[in-house]
Amino acid sequence: MEALYRKYRPVQFSQIIGQEHIKRIIKNALEKRMISHAYIFAGPRGTGKTTTARLLAKSLNCEKNQFSEPCNECASCKAIDNGSHLDVIELDAASNRGIDEIRRIRDGVNFSPAMGKYKVYIIDEVHMLTREAFNALLKTLEEPPSHVVFILATTNPEKIPPTITSRCQVLEFKNIPSEEIVNRLKEISAIEGFDISNDALVKIAKRASGGLRDALSILEQVIRYTGGEVTAQAVDEALGLVSEEIVSKFVDAILEGDLHTVLDITEKVYIERGDYDTFLNQLIEYSLEKKTNLMTNLSMEFFGIMKELKYGEEKLLIAKLLFANLVEKLQSAVQPKLGKGINVSNISDISKQFTE
Repeated sequence: MEALYRKYRPVQFSQIIGQEHIKRIIKNALEKRMISHAYIFAGPRGTGKTTTARLLAKSLNCEKNQFSEPCNECASCKAIDNGSHLDVIELDAASNRGIDEIRRIRDGVNFSPAMGKYKVYIIDEVHMLTREAFNALLKTLEEPPSHVVFILATTNPEKIPPTITSRCQVLEFKNIPSEEIVNRLKEISAIEGFDISNDALVKIAKRASGGLRDALSILEQVIRYTGGEVTAQAVDEALGLVSEEIVSKFVDAILEGDLHTVLDITEKVYIERGDYDTFLNQLIEYSLEKKTNLMTNLSMEFFGIMKELKYGEEKLLIAKLLFANLVEKLQSAVQPKLGKGINVSNISDISKQFTE
């Protein structure tokens, strides 16, 4: 089975999900022949940076529709698709971050294109380059030949030296809205014949955190796990998630001071999962979704516990101590006013005391 994110990778700008502002900028630049010599594609992972870079490279070198939607039929388009185009060079800076790789690029830019009209250099995770490599790249960006276009993709644009950024046009990619991810997953599921519920798709989109590539990878993982019908519960099981009912029950127990339930769930989660990373992430997400001061503060407490547990060896024991301490901390803050448990009418006062 071919990976879904590869099988359904966009082959035209119109197929890119979201990123309308990016598509408009690039299409206008192509139509008016106002191509920048260097771009920085910045944004979260799985939002289309590398795909857009390849489409731009295809458009610049397409034999039939140059400066427009690539035809995907000519020799140039097909060569870029299979990674054999002589003038489209991709470099993963995460594993090739030294000065030697950049020097090879610098030596090659002065040669005319061999197959197309433009030489396009796509450097992924460019922020991983060494300082020496950045200095070598800077010299190339200062006076680039007219037939060369650099596309620097990154998830951490703040790590790129200002001297590089100032010589590039920066395009900010955004997280893709969950609704658009769900719609795309529905389309692909219909094509592939997957029997999957809407609740399951919503849960997958939520776990993908705005990245369509991650959503497709999760969908593929879940399909392989179930081998048939996919429900929201099946998504939980496939991804090792704790059910939403347990998450809700756990948070309620903390708020109500029910230490027995808190410790019971803490132990069960460890026995079933062997770790707390996913559980704590779910607790943080659940708390933030409530959008109240108290729950936001509680999410920060969960985050602190996650950091404490990250390198701990006796995770179960430490988790019990930390969660028990959290219950005591919260109840100590509210006990003078409420006696026992939490009254919704006083939730603002509780939040203020909890953060003091």
